[in-house]
Amino acid sequence: MINIPKLQLSPVPEANKLEKLANLIGSKQPRSSLIPENFRLPKNRRLRPVDEIFNDIESGKFQNIIDIEWIVCLHEKEKWDQNNPRRERFTARNIWRASQNLPWLKLRLFWGTALYWSHQQNGVSRSIAENISAFTPQDYQDELTRDILIILCNPQPEKEIAKLSYKRNLSPRQLFQAVDLPQEIDVSKNALNFIADLFLNNDNDNTDVLLACLHEMSQQQELETVEKLLLGMPSSRSKNFSQLADWIKGRYSPRIPKSRWHKLSGKAKENLRKWIGMANYEDFSQLVDRVLEQMDLHPTESNRLRSRCTFWSNYSDRFERIRILLPQSTINRLGSYLNDRDYLKLEDDGSQETEVCIFDFEKWFVIEFFRGKGSETRIVANNHNLDDQLFESKTLSVKRLRYWADCERHDHVYCWQSSCEPWLRHRGILPNEGLTNFKINDKRIEPYNPNIGLPAPEDEQLYDRDQQLQQWEQTIAQLEQEAKVYCLNNP
Repeated sequence: MINIPKLQLSPVPEANKLEKLANLIGSKQPRSSLIPENFRLPKNRRLRPVDEIFNDIESGKFQNIIDIEWIVCLHEKEKWDQNNPRRERFTARNIWRASQNLPWLKLRLFWGTALYWSHQQNGVSRSIAENISAFTPQDYQDELTRDILIILCNPQPEKEIAKLSYKRNLSPRQLFQAVDLPQEIDVSKNALNFIADLFLNNDNDNTDVLLACLHEMSQQQELETVEKLLLGMPSSRSKNFSQLADWIKGRYSPRIPKSRWHKLSGKAKENLRKWIGMANYEDFSQLVDRVLEQMDLHPTESNRLRSRCTFWSNYSDRFERIRILLPQSTINRLGSYLNDRDYLKLEDDGSQETEVCIFDFEKWFVIEFFRGKGSETRIVANNHNLDDQLFESKTLSVKRLRYWADCERHDHVYCWQSSCEPWLRHRGILPNEGLTNFKINDKRIEPYNPNIGLPAPEDEQLYDRDQQLQQWEQTIAQLEQEAKVYCLNNP
């Protein structure tokens, strides 16, 4: 029996003790809704002995029980059960039934049950926690809350909580928040360990849920999850999840400050490079598509641009970084497409307008000029100064790029692919690992041998190519001279 003298209400001090008791069941910082609005003992009412209150609970006379008596019973239930083992189950089930008409009591029981199964303080008694099946849901949220609490009764509930949250497009913490249950309990944290498996094995992959979970994870959980994703998802699939790829790049890429790259396994590092390459290639490919759609290009330029996009698809795993440079006219035409894209406006230096992409292949930088008289590819060895110029500078122009990378360049005239592949291969830039069929253009595929490259063109093709190449060399020499003069006069 509860110590009545200590709980009897006097005008001020004893009321404070009752308020403390009201706060015993709930979180460390209880929500106000866990306490009934009028929990104080009426002036004309004594606080009854616990046995008397439980007699009313057992008899279903819920109307006789005032709010503060419910609080006292919840607090004393575990001790009372020890003295009344044959009555513990029935009274517990009746408490659940009574809560269906008392929102504050229902919420307190929900919270207390969640805390009980999480082995935390301020939970309800064992008998109440074990008899939640007596509760009849009044709406969808009640039903979902009951389902969660029933799962918590299981020996290892984390996996089922992860499944339930994933099914409802929520992180475990968001799931508990949605039904007004305590979020900072072990099961909501440990359920995060199963999210990567659900993502990899589920046909309806939900990137938003996965990203929400990654933000909630401890550093060790995050590392283990990223490992699973990198080892379990081919780079070819990662292109469908650009947000996820960007998030992982932003924390694990070897080229960012305070990267967690060094914590990954060797195989995960290898796969991350492929992920990054595929994501960067997709940026290039999508830009080409938009330029072809929005810009009024000559058919020759359109065909060259399409063929270059196809050519670089053979190297889609290899791109370390990409930088997109656009003239003002292209920015105006592409409009909303560029809203979430990272690009730099090219300075106007009098050159023919062209879009430019800079590719980082670790040891080499490749610069692609989309259109214009040159419309070439240039390659320059990586060094720290050039890295800063190409990837950090805010003032780049077509002429400056040609001037900085004036050593080696490649054309896009007839049969250029058969010449460009060995040009890259001799510098260590290789197609995707395991590639056996090399895409030349949308209609043509050639067998590829990593040791010898592409089949050599026929003599007639080489002759035609040489004729066009001579004209291109004259054009490019003129452009390079103009670039030199411009840069010397505008250091």
